Amino acid sequence: MKKKIIACVLAISCFVGCGTTNKKDIEVIESNTEKDILEEIVETEEVDERYIYPDGKARHEPASGVEAVEGYVKYIKNSSLYEDIQNQEYCYMLAYVTDDEIPDLLLAPTEGSHGGTITLLYYPSYGVTEDDICAIENIGCYNRISFYPWRNVLRTDEPGSMECSGEYYNQVDIYVYENNQLERLAYHEAYYDIDDYENVIEEHYYRGTEQEVSKEEYDSYISELIGDAEEVVFDSYGNENGYHYLDDDALENNLYADEFFNK
Repeated sequence: MKKKIIACVLAISCFVGCGTTNKKDIEVIESNTEKDILEEIVETEEVDERYIYPDGKARHEPASGVEAVEGYVKYIKNSSLYEDIQNQEYCYMLAYVTDDEIPDLLLAPTEGSHGGTITLLYYPSYGVTEDDICAIENIGCYNRISFYPWRNVLRTDEPGSMECSGEYYNQVDIYVYENNQLERLAYHEAYYDIDDYENVIEEHYYRGTEQEVSKEEYDSYISELIGDAEEVVFDSYGNENGYHYLDDDALENNLYADEFFNK
């Protein structure tokens, strides 16, 4: 028999034209009814594209951390998540998953589950109200997900076995998040002798979903994605890591955000 390990790589990218600027012409028209004269004044201002709303209006400053957390609290209270946390135990983590200075929110039930039960809440760069918040739902596996701070990279690890074939597998996914979809960027697939887990029988490396590449190309690509960022794990199972519980007390205390910002 053999064991199968599948490793996959994904990232999150929620910005439009990060790091560039956009010139917006703002027309201001004044009317002098006595002289029946129209004067047109055109002003040009530099606005970072990351701070432009979808309707074209500009934000001149990014969201602050406090604003962000307040928005998460409002979002949870006004969504189905609030009913979920009333009916089962949840915990959460504030973290910098996306590539900005606005904290993101990972949350999940503490009860064990094989399927993806983790939700990531984050802000696109153009907004700071709860109406602007994006939610990536049903991610991770066995209550666990990893990320690389500020790199937009999510990694899931899915171990399991297929009794019918006698194979063991572990799947690690890394995605890019664009256009409200998670896109798998790469994955690694390995087969192991079930009687000797250290004995690798066969390995395959992929970019995307079908392009097979060498191990060197795969490793180089993953290095480009994560840089020198260290992996951080969010594992909600049984809340063995001692996260704050996501309950009414946490919501009333703004998710205890002061602790996060004062680390």
